Amino acid sequence: MALVYIARGDGFEFPGGLPALSEGVDVFDPDFQVTVQEVRMLRSQLRDEEVAELLRSNIEKFPADPYWKMEMGNQYYIENKFELSLEIFKKLRDDSNFAGQLESALKCLDILVHLRRHEEAVPIIASLSERYPHLAPSEKGPVAEAVTRAKSARNLATCLQQTPPNLQTLIEPEMGGAFAQAGMIILTKDEADILGKNLEHHYRIGFRNFFIADNKSSDGTAEIIVKFRNEHPDALVCYYYDVITSYYQGHKMAIFHDLFVEYLKLANVELQWMFFIDTDELLSCGDPRSQSALREAMNDASSQIIVFHWVICASEVPLEATPADVSPYQTYPVALAVTPPASKVAIRVGTGLRPTYGNHWVVSYDGALEGIRVMLDSNWYLFHFMTRSFEQMKRKVINGGKAFLNTKGLENHGQHWKQNYDKYLKGGDSYISEVVGSYVRQVANGVVLKA
Repeated sequence: MALVYIARGDGFEFPGGLPALSEGVDVFDPDFQVTVQEVRMLRSQLRDEEVAELLRSNIEKFPADPYWKMEMGNQYYIENKFELSLEIFKKLRDDSNFAGQLESALKCLDILVHLRRHEEAVPIIASLSERYPHLAPSEKGPVAEAVTRAKSARNLATCLQQTPPNLQTLIEPEMGGAFAQAGMIILTKDEADILGKNLEHHYRIGFRNFFIADNKSSDGTAEIIVKFRNEHPDALVCYYYDVITSYYQGHKMAIFHDLFVEYLKLANVELQWMFFIDTDELLSCGDPRSQSALREAMNDASSQIIVFHWVICASEVPLEATPADVSPYQTYPVALAVTPPASKVAIRVGTGLRPTYGNHWVVSYDGALEGIRVMLDSNWYLFHFMTRSFEQMKRKVINGGKAFLNTKGLENHGQHWKQNYDKYLKGGDSYISEVVGSYVRQVANGVVLKA
């Protein structure tokens, strides 16, 4: 049997990745290897109808091979045909002779989160949590992520979406004691409209160690960083001019993490935690009774990963430009939780953990489930100001699209960036206006948005 899984860059993957075709893969058919490569190529080009037809053909050729069925389930998932996908993965999960039972269970859990059928997910969460200590190290990371996400989705459905935090009354807790040994890394490009507000906000809640990588901005970003550093001499602000415009965010974060940790030792600062914050994200607490929860999580020696979840924020009407000298919470007062929940992580320094692309999880994790602390449960959120104005969104679409197009090795990643950039090239400014207007309407109407 050919134990082959066709990996899609932004989809589910086996722990350890796809086996090389030359490494012990039993090929049924002379055309099998070509078919694998063809599926990969078609997926990278978003030609989903052709992928589905190719998979159906292979299922007919190899009806006993569960891996092609798994790929069909993944294809339905990509096409948002979640019920069809779930039907396939439930059968594969219950097939005791199938080596991919665990992967199928994780996919079932993910689909149930998408469908918001949280009670159906409870038995799967319990089963996976029970099995977790006995899993191989390479299996623990995907399980930990899936279980954390499913639990968060259930909590989100019962609390945050019913009573979203009031942006006008958010508190900025004093966390100086905890954040004194925390570092913050920000990668930024042409976001001068919010960068200064980001830095000032996180300074006010207690951060004092900042590493800011400026990816060849041309909008006055450097001046904002220098101004912030001059106005706050008690903060250690490292400014790095990043000349590599290709999207290597994960690699860069790992490099900057190690550099910042070692550099701060020269100032007698021993970092305990590293936060990875985007320029358009503000960390805040929605309940005064919960502001100590983050400090407690950071001080708990067993904590290795702290997970925050997005609440996206929008203006009441589409804006041409971002207003200056006004709090983002005032400019963008309409809040909505992202469903399925999108997470960002902070990691304990010295654990060897590194964030994935987008900082949504870690590259590998085989520690205890108890080492993962979810701050959603304590009303700490990352407020995400992702679509602020016509001018900002136009820069974002152009910069994001070009970054991924210029990146080797990530051809199957960042498809939404490539799609948006392609639509902009075809539709011009009208497309950007449509994106901004649609975003404002969806958040105002409480439409469930995907990250």
